[in-house]
Amino acid sequence: MIPATRPYPTACVVDASVLVKVFLPEDGSDDATDLIHGADGSETMRAAPDLAYLQCANIFWKHARRGQLSPDDARASLRDLLALPLRIWPHDDIAEPALDLAISLGITAYDASYLALSRLLDVPLVTADSALVRKLGGPGERLRLLGTSR
Repeated sequence: MIPATRPYPTACVVDASVLVKVFLPEDGSDDATDLIHGADGSETMRAAPDLAYLQCANIFWKHARRGQLSPDDARASLRDLLALPLRIWPHDDIAEPALDLAISLGITAYDASYLALSRLLDVPLVTADSALVRKLGGPGERLRLLGTSR
């Protein structure tokens, strides 16, 4: 039996919780890899704020510090992340809307930067952060939880 393919949006914003799963063996790693690389073979656009690189670098550092990843593997993961076909957005386009969203929604400015970019590009935000999804009222057309159809 062939497993059903998850319906991935053609264009979306992805956050660091999704991006690191491409490089770290975690729950959802296969879904993250499929999402980033366009598992269904269609033309895709994946976007993220420039902040995503530093957030991922910090996660790789934490794994290296805990001995879960060698320093060389952490560096290689970051290099591979930088080589992904992502559309990276500069912070100066989204910092103010992100702050406004953070204040109004009660979320971090980091999380709000992904949401602000999603709104700017008029595409869904895909995250693996279930707590963020709950805080924002649950999944929907504009906010997707990795590995689910919504």
